[in-house]
Amino acid sequence: MEIIAEQIKTGIKINISREYNVVAVDGITPTSANINTTASGAVDGSFYNSSYLAERNIVITMVPEGDIEEKRLELYKIFPPKKKVILHIKTKKRKVYIECYVESLESNVFGIRQNILVSLLAPQPLFIDENKTEFTQSAISSSFEFDFEISESGVEFGIITKERDITIINEGEEITGLIIEIVANDTVINPVIYNKTTSEKFEIRTEMKKGDVITINTHRGQKKIERNREGQAENILNCIAKGTKWLIAELGENTYSFACETGEESAIINYQYNKLYGGV
Repeated sequence: MEIIAEQIKTGIKINISREYNVVAVDGITPTSANINTTASGAVDGSFYNSSYLAERNIVITMVPEGDIEEKRLELYKIFPPKKKVILHIKTKKRKVYIECYVESLESNVFGIRQNILVSLLAPQPLFIDENKTEFTQSAISSSFEFDFEISESGVEFGIITKERDITIINEGEEITGLIIEIVANDTVINPVIYNKTTSEKFEIRTEMKKGDVITINTHRGQKKIERNREGQAENILNCIAKGTKWLIAELGENTYSFACETGEESAIINYQYNKLYGGV
């Protein structure tokens, strides 16, 4: 297992599994869930209400070698208490990261062989795949390929199709939010994106001009919608139509489609997400 610690504030990024002799890592398997139930006096057992994952506590134990004091002082810079740090973890099967806050760094300074323990808290307990999954949806299908030759009847560079569906398969272990980007190659009026799997929609009541890009972030705690026009970003939360839902990628297949009042052939929809995992 390879563990790289990235200190956000200073930009320091070090492979601690290689440089600091990591001997134990606790807290990287799936966290416990908090289950809320209500007891009933009329029947046995209880009724399920809701559930959620607890925050994650990761404890890393290191036994540095060589100049112990120098290595300990280096760790103070990587893991300053209360500061944010990103752990990048690579195994044979997974390459993920998780955002944490430093709870403590402890060491037996006068020990013959110093053990250094770093305790990290991750408020969002899921591991995020380092590799983004991306899909593009368009009303125009490309039909231009190499090698080619131009006949007397001409060459088709693209075909306008009525098919608006695209299927995204979430192969992670948890549902995840999306980054959805709508690119206007000409005027696009009132774009709508549908999730046919959940029967939900995200509708935007606005006119997009040629070159406009609308970016929708549906990740929990990060929800926002912005329009970039001629290099200027603008919050257009007030353009979201009534009944709109922040679309997500459920586990398994998710089928999305889109429509516009005007300009469907001029819109390109890009979807991006990272698979989430309960443990490493």
